[in-house]
Amino acid sequence: MANPRCADIVRDGEDFVVDATFVAPKFGLSVEAFRTELQRGTIVATCERGEGEDYGKTRLTFRRGILLWRFVLDGDGAVHEDPLLAKRASSSRPQSRP
Repeated sequence: MANPRCADIVRDGEDFVVDATFVAPKFGLSVEAFRTELQRGTIVATCERGEGEDYGKTRLTFRRGILLWRFVLDGDGAVHEDPLLAKRASSSRPQSRP
């Protein structure tokens, strides 16, 4: 999904401010519960800046358990949303088959 010029994610110098009322419902949470989980570290937010051919793009990711909600901000300010389920690390042991 693409949102041209999303007002819920705003650049503040080198940082970003993301409106909790925009992200909380994506995890099925109230704003208060979302903020509480952020403070407890149950939800983790990361910011990655693009390099090389991705220069000018920024990826903001919110993770709660195996659910990730990623926002990619283009250089022109457009926001693309990408909900994902994180892949769990597979065991190094071979799986036995019945």
